[in-house]
Amino acid sequence: MNVNTRKTKEIVLGPSCNLPCNLPNQLNIGNQTVDKVAQYKVLGVTVSQSLKWNKHVVNICSKLNKQLYFVKQLPVQVCDKTCRGVCMSCMALKSDC
Repeated sequence: MNVNTRKTKEIVLGPSCNLPCNLPNQLNIGNQTVDKVAQYKVLGVTVSQSLKWNKHVVNICSKLNKQLYFVKQLPVQVCDKTCRGVCMSCMALKSDC
């Protein structure tokens, strides 16, 4: 099996105080070094070393704020039914992310 080290990331999960002191500083596959990261986005979910949701919640709130700004920019002349339809379609499209 070939591993693409440019796409492979290393993340150590859990509190750093519980880590054994004999962990290597870097992970090598063949003659290539794998990047060590503090957080990584997998299937739309941001996973952090501490297993907290803070960064993931910030990312989701940012996406929702962008959508809300778009909805607020709709002209006042648009009827409620049209506005509701646009809102629902925006949420349906973005929920796949």
